[in-house]
Amino acid sequence: MKYFIIAGEASGDLHASNLIKALKVEDPEAEFSFMGGDLMASAAGHAPVVHYRDMAFMGIIQVLMHLGTIRKTAKFIRDEITKFKPDIIIPVDYGGFNMKYILPFAAQEKIFVAYYILPKVWAWRRWRMKKLCKFTDLGLSILPFEEHYFAGHPMQTIYVGNPCMDALNDVLGKKPDYSILPNQKEDSRPIIALLAGSRKQELKDNLPLMLEVAEAYKDYRFVIAGAPGLTMDSYKPYLKAKNGFQIEVIFDSTYKLLQLATAALVTSGTATLETGLIGCPQVVCYKSVGGRLLNFIFDNFFPISYFSLVNLVTDREVVPELLGAKCTVSNIKSHLFDILPGHKGRDQQHEGYNQLRQKIGADGCSLRAAKAIVHSYRERLGKV
Repeated sequence: MKYFIIAGEASGDLHASNLIKALKVEDPEAEFSFMGGDLMASAAGHAPVVHYRDMAFMGIIQVLMHLGTIRKTAKFIRDEITKFKPDIIIPVDYGGFNMKYILPFAAQEKIFVAYYILPKVWAWRRWRMKKLCKFTDLGLSILPFEEHYFAGHPMQTIYVGNPCMDALNDVLGKKPDYSILPNQKEDSRPIIALLAGSRKQELKDNLPLMLEVAEAYKDYRFVIAGAPGLTMDSYKPYLKAKNGFQIEVIFDSTYKLLQLATAALVTSGTATLETGLIGCPQVVCYKSVGGRLLNFIFDNFFPISYFSLVNLVTDREVVPELLGAKCTVSNIKSHLFDILPGHKGRDQQHEGYNQLRQKIGADGCSLRAAKAIVHSYRERLGKV
């Protein structure tokens, strides 16, 4: 069968690449076309029709500024879908783009849609749930509590586990790999990892605060996990301003870095869940323009109590969440201190992480998703 996949960011590229590998196992005749990144290209054996880096716009202002580019790209992708004639379209997260430009088009063309990593319509703009369910044939949920939200809707929803467990296979249960660190013999201080986001705007908002916190912890070695889709040039402007205070950046080793780290400062997103599953105590930081307004909106208009995936899955505050105006240097310092060795917050997080792993379940998400997609499509055709 022929599959057209749309992923718009680094995490989507990672999880979609594993899905491609699983689909090849489940459907040896599989052919792929896609919007995505280098990992998907490696799995599929050819380049994407559009690289997600070309669409890395974050926030309302950036989206509005680049609306012409977004619309042009959407039209190009729809044209590519028409030429490719896929049996199945697989949107991967990236809800704003996929729900606006891809789902209605797929319905118009009567193409089967299997949505992998469902948009978080339960968190905000819940009116989108009706649209998602109307235009999606199969919803593949990766968060155990999502089945509750989608119960009673016409979209068939299956919890397939979480793809982070598949992605973490290379590190879970294995010995820490210190070879990723330069000059480890000369600098053996315990490590604190900095995960400042995967987009330039996230970097701009969060990394300066994290670096200011780092200056207060001279007994620790702070290391930045370089995000996929960003380069060293993305980080240099922030490092130059530190007047000789050395901060290292390591690319392509985020999971291994978290495995080595004593603690981490993590910008909210999939990284918070990955950090929790690896077992590294963390402080979740999310600074943005209009911080007080963001807090007001979250407190008054969001139907959820937490914004980090660790707390959402466990349904309690396992990790501290510093959102908007609460994300200050003093607050980060205080919470970081509480999760360092010898402090009660550290033990509490480890206990919460055990609950997190139990709720998420075992690996094999990608293969379960592939099986569900192929089975559901063939069932629709009456070939099961």
